[in-house]
Amino acid sequence: MSAFKVLVPDAHLRDLDVERAVSGDRLDYQVFDETDASAIPDATWRECDAVLVWHRMKITPEVIAKLDRCRMIVRVGVGYDNVDGDACRSRGIPLCNVPNYERPKWPTTPSVCFSISCAASALMRSA
Repeated sequence: MSAFKVLVPDAHLRDLDVERAVSGDRLDYQVFDETDASAIPDATWRECDAVLVWHRMKITPEVIAKLDRCRMIVRVGVGYDNVDGDACRSRGIPLCNVPNYERPKWPTTPSVCFSISCAASALMRSA
């Protein structure tokens, strides 16, 4: 079985050590440091199983149209201002955020949320 591919398009100055510590080798992170979605190959968008996005990139309807295999988008941070929720809804792609991301007492909130979401998605897929 191939690893669950997680596209991280805007990981500026982030090493994802926290996320990798939680997910182990179950997730294959495809990490980019971009602000423009067109800088990432279309095939990468089409082949990802999930998107883990911070605040630096807009996830527009055009980007969402490329997400052939995507089962979820996680906005790491408060709000959804850079992700088109209507386009996600029309494609049946769940969108969630991490509202407590900046709280120092919850440093692993994004990774825990994402791991739980991935596990739930895998369970739904096998049901």
